[in-house]
Amino acid sequence: MTRCASHSGIGPVAAAVLALVIAERGAIPARAQHDPQRNATRLIAKGNFDAARMELGKGEPGKPETHFVAMMAALKQGRTQEGVKRMQQAVAAGLPFGRLVAGPRDVLKPLYASDGYRKLARQHGPVDLVHGPMLGAVTDTAASIWLRTARAARIVILV
Repeated sequence: MTRCASHSGIGPVAAAVLALVIAERGAIPARAQHDPQRNATRLIAKGNFDAARMELGKGEPGKPETHFVAMMAALKQGRTQEGVKRMQQAVAAGLPFGRLVAGPRDVLKPLYASDGYRKLARQHGPVDLVHGPMLGAVTDTAASIWLRTARAARIVILV
């Protein structure tokens, strides 16, 4: 058992909170892995493409998700050839092809009609499982299973 020694009479929880408050004053704000991409995606959805480009500039330029978000911006602006180029860069940088299948399908619709996408789809073959499987709420008698398929599909789970 860990004990918190305190000369001021405060307990261990209060001491931990106080330490966090003191540490926070000099801390640099934390950034999640995909913050610039996520923020740029929100801006793209609002049609604010210049601000989205600026936000993407805060991230790492060679990352697959950066190319993916730049691809979405290009497609939303009707620049399909640029979108195809960004798709190719994203996949070359390590983006799983299934991420393209996952969508957002309404935004990627012009991409799906392009020769570049069809060529890449032939190279990667059919994608049936897009996300998962993930398990949750596991007990000794039950579990929830989540997955996402590329299209309507019959799923069989063997236990």
